[in-house]
This record gives sequence, C-alpha cells and structure tokens, in this order.
Amino acid sequence: MPLDRPSIQPFPIHKGRYDVRPGMRAFGRAALGMEAEEGHFRLDRTTPSYLRQKLSLRRAYPGSALQVADGADEEALAEVVWGTLEALADEEPAWAAWTQQAVDFPALGLRYTRSGAGLVIRSIGGGRLEELGAHIAEHCGRAVGASRWLEALACVVPCDLAVMASSVQGDTQADRCEALHVCFPSSWAPRLKVGRDFAQIHEPVANNEAILKGHANLVRAMCFMGPFVRYAWGLHRHEGLDSHPDHHPERVDMSAWSPDEVAAKTWLRVERQTTKPFPDWGRGLFTIRTYIEPLIEVARDPSKAAAIASAIRSMNQASLRYKGMLDRRDALLAYLEG
Repeated sequence: MPLDRPSIQPFPIHKGRYDVRPGMRAFGRAALGMEAEEGHFRLDRTTPSYLRQKLSLRRAYPGSALQVADGADEEALAEVVWGTLEALADEEPAWAAWTQQAVDFPALGLRYTRSGAGLVIRSIGGGRLEELGAHIAEHCGRAVGASRWLEALACVVPCDLAVMASSVQGDTQADRCEALHVCFPSSWAPRLKVGRDFAQIHEPVANNEAILKGHANLVRAMCFMGPFVRYAWGLHRHEGLDSHPDHHPERVDMSAWSPDEVAAKTWLRVERQTTKPFPDWGRGLFTIRTYIEPLIEVARDPSKAAAIASAIRSMNQASLRYKGMLDRRDALLAYLEG
C-alpha cells in the first residue's frame, strides 16, 4: 500500500544557488542536477494526515482554498478532474481503481460515479480509512458544479491543484488560471491568483524576469506538452503546511535572536510541482506536493547545510525581502556555517 511508504523530503538545492527560473524537466529525464522522475501524486504514510488537514482547513476557512474563475468552462474542468483520477489509478492502483463510469478508493471506502455532467460521491465503507472517506463524501457532497469535481479530486490526493487554460489558437490573451484548490499555499492567497494569466500570477516574485519573459511558452508547455516536474523551496517560520497570509499572525522580527534561536524556529519547505497536459481541452493541471522539515534536522547533513548557506549568500536584497529573510539572513548563515 502507498500508505506504508516512508515520507522522504526532496532536497533540490543542488547548485548552492537561489535562482528564479522555470526549471521544468520532462518526466523520465535527468537534468538540472536532479535525477529522472515519474509520477504526480507522491502518496506515502503522511497522506491521511494531509487529507485530514485539508478537510479541517476547508471547514475553518471555507472561502479560501477553492477558487473558480468567472466564466470557467465547467465541462472542461470536469474532464480534467476525471482524466486526473484515471492517471491517479494508473500511478497508484492500490489507492484508486478507475473505469469509464466510476472510481473506487478501497482504503477510504469511497466511490465516485459519473452521472451525466454530474458526479455522485458515496461512502461505501470497508476500508482502513473508512471514517476519513465518510468525511470526504460528506464534505464533497455539499459542493455543486465544478466545485464538486475539484473538491472530489483534491480530497483524495495529498497535493494542491491548479488548472491553467490556454487558447488552442495560440491567443495568449486567453491564458489564465481557471481554477485552484490550494489548502497549503506558500504565503499567498488563492483568491488573488484565480482568473489571472501566468505573468500576473508571478508578478510579485522577486527577480522574475526569466519567468515573465517566457510566460506564454510556459503555459502552452503546461497545457500541450509534458508532463514536467520542478521544485521550489523556502525557509519558513512555522511547521504548518498552510502558510496562507490571512491565517497566520504577523511575522515576529528575529533580527535580535541568536543563531540557535532562529534555526529552532525555521523549517525547510520544499514544493514538488508537476504539470499534466490535457491538449484536447486546452488545459493543464498543476500539482503542488508540499514537504516540511525542521532546519535543525536538515542541517545535520553538512553538505545540505553548506548548500543552503551558499544559496542564502547568493540571494540579492529583493530575493531576501520576498523570501522573508532580511531579519534572519546573518543568524541563519552563522548557524549553517558554524
């Protein structure tokens, strides 16, 4: 069972530099200092905890994670979800069993059935996680339309999701983020990204020139090519997966803290991001699988500590400000290099 696998946090800081670049690798291809990889979802023993946290956050902040753009093509979104569930079953057959009309999740005791343009969600019991499956069925059953499809997918995978839309005719003005289900954002609010194009979404990112220059090609690659994988990382001030700016108190100034104190309140957050194309629908699915590990644990490996320190030293002022590192830079370097 995938739920018996250990959770292993990736370490993508292979060059000892902080770069803002697309960094996309095709599945099955080694590049950018990283080994070849396959698969979108990365299920492991932490998956039940991730799903429970998603449900908890959806109850606590019902208007936060799920966002659907005005005028979204609900038929296209439904096909993206159903095709993704098929991919999930191919990747994790012990977790999901897909047919043309239904998907079963044996461990959750859960069944999704297509009914015309709709989706029927039922708890059928019998799995080792049947109580969680019943909660998922209850939660998703309250949603309607495209929201039900997106909830149904997001509640059975540990990753967050976004759907990008691209014009089949190549009109980049039609490119936009059509839907989001992001329970674990990295210091940004999903409501500010939905309906926007790729350049607008990444406009706040410091030193974003390389990304913005090729944004039209990136969206087309997501929707018509691939699948691809890339990584992003940051040093966060809390151990939670959810880093929505509205859900957490104002940042504490750490400029007077000692290196040990700063390190004890810092976590390495790594996001494994993948893209899955749906060219017939001019859509691309973007997944974000988040990992969190205490910096003091990561730094027990001298080579990792050195790589993180080198990456911090490579950041300019704009990057340090964007990453929330201005008040911690010197203390973190002292800890990592000491």
